[in-house]
Amino acid sequence: RRALHVNIFGTSVINTKSMLTLAGEGGFLHRMTALEWENGLRTVLGSSNDFKFETWPQRFEACDLPFDVKQELPLFKFGLKVWSTLRRFYNAYVDIYYKDDDAVQSDAHLQTYWRFQCTPQYTNGLPSLSKVALVDQMTHACFYVTAYHQAAGDVVQYITTPTGMFFQIREGQKMADAEMLANTMTLTASTG
Repeated sequence: RRALHVNIFGTSVINTKSMLTLAGEGGFLHRMTALEWENGLRTVLGSSNDFKFETWPQRFEACDLPFDVKQELPLFKFGLKVWSTLRRFYNAYVDIYYKDDDAVQSDAHLQTYWRFQCTPQYTNGLPSLSKVALVDQMTHACFYVTAYHQAAGDVVQYITTPTGMFFQIREGQKMADAEMLANTMTLTASTG
């Protein structure tokens, strides 16, 4: 926990509060979109249940974009370097505390952690607990709340101007109206 806390500080609290205030039927996010609840926003939000653990190198290889296209996208172009750097750090960290797989597997706290009781979908595709699997999972957690989130979840750049990314833009308009801009800024502020 100590190793991950510095990188994911506050994430779980922000995400929990967000789910309570934003993501339910009739919640703030629902009211901001043009999506119906059934077969709409509920389906989109429920897609997190389809999560499957994979390392970034596995994801990179599985993506069917041509290599030259991947080199144009910052997350692909630099992601493997970031992953490699994070993985070296977490490998060295785990080596300090655990000599081998037996040491990892006999740690009761790690056994509990590995069950992901609050987010059971995190176990989808997760290998059995071992030193290598622990290093990969810790690297994965850090990579996704830093590098990946910067590319896919950093919404501040989208809402800086009224021509950014918004849920509703009126027909014949090229930007959000004042109400949508205020709602989106409020949404962003409420999620940390």
